[in-house]
Amino acid sequence: MEKLINFLKRHSLWVGFMAVLIPLMVLLGMQYVWLTKLERMSAIAHKVALQNYLEALGTEIQYFYRTTAERALNLPASMFLQGHLEKAALHWKKKPVKGARRLFIFDYSKDQRGDIYVYDEERQRLVIPLASNESLAMMVAQTPWQIHAFMKNKPELVGPVADEHDPRNRIILNPITDDNSHIVGVAGMVLDEGYFREELLPATIEKAVEHYFPAEAGEDLIVTVRDGRDRTVLGPKEWQSDREGAVTRAIPFVFTDWSLGLFSRGSTPEQWARTSFAFNMTLSALLAFVLLGGVILALREANKAWKLSEMKSDFVSNVSHELRTPLASIRVFAELL
Repeated sequence: MEKLINFLKRHSLWVGFMAVLIPLMVLLGMQYVWLTKLERMSAIAHKVALQNYLEALGTEIQYFYRTTAERALNLPASMFLQGHLEKAALHWKKKPVKGARRLFIFDYSKDQRGDIYVYDEERQRLVIPLASNESLAMMVAQTPWQIHAFMKNKPELVGPVADEHDPRNRIILNPITDDNSHIVGVAGMVLDEGYFREELLPATIEKAVEHYFPAEAGEDLIVTVRDGRDRTVLGPKEWQSDREGAVTRAIPFVFTDWSLGLFSRGSTPEQWARTSFAFNMTLSALLAFVLLGGVILALREANKAWKLSEMKSDFVSNVSHELRTPLASIRVFAELL
């Protein structure tokens, strides 16, 4: 124990230096570990934020079409049972339906095969449609509900449903049921792809970007929309789904073969996380270097002071020794005298 104490006294400066260096290296190691974890989590968090944005965008589109269909197609069963279908034309005249290219009705109350009527906006009344691809798409879309009406089944799913068998004529249907839950008719609308592409998508994207991202981050984000044939409908044409940091998501409910894509014009989440990691580690190392330099300077000054103190002690010892010898001789001669 005594040897250790003597060793520490003789090498006190080195002991002090190591007492500073070791905790500093431990702190740098911990900083490296935590910054590595932060790098991974930052990239994941940023990608999750982009995915949440696309999910919110899809939900907003779905909400628009569902609420529009519920408002426009939720007709009372009495219109069909009492033969007052002209009231549907009056309803659509008073409340024009955005996003619909054609509104139509299938009536099963009189004929189980169903009578079809479409709303003529120019004459503002219901008319029997001419044979066309659109009419064929409406016939195909209503077939499952026609079967339910013929079998007098009570459908489990009641509410707006989408039919996209014909991508050129995407349809939303709403079955009309009586008090016994039997289907008496179907109201539907053929969607206007032009309205969806040119008005709804840009407005929804702009609104969602402002809500989810600050102005600086929103300016760097690129949103693209691609149709079922993988053609760019909105956004830059150089979109690459395998781009680092890019996220994609299908549109729910309607236009489900279309996809939303999102990526950053600047740094990707991984690049941003790596840059942040490099900056923080460089800053930490620089601060540690400065602190270590200050400790070394302080120890050098302390070493100089210790050496000066040691030289002073040696000088005093030597002077005392040199004076002690003649004084002893003088004392001896004085005693002899």
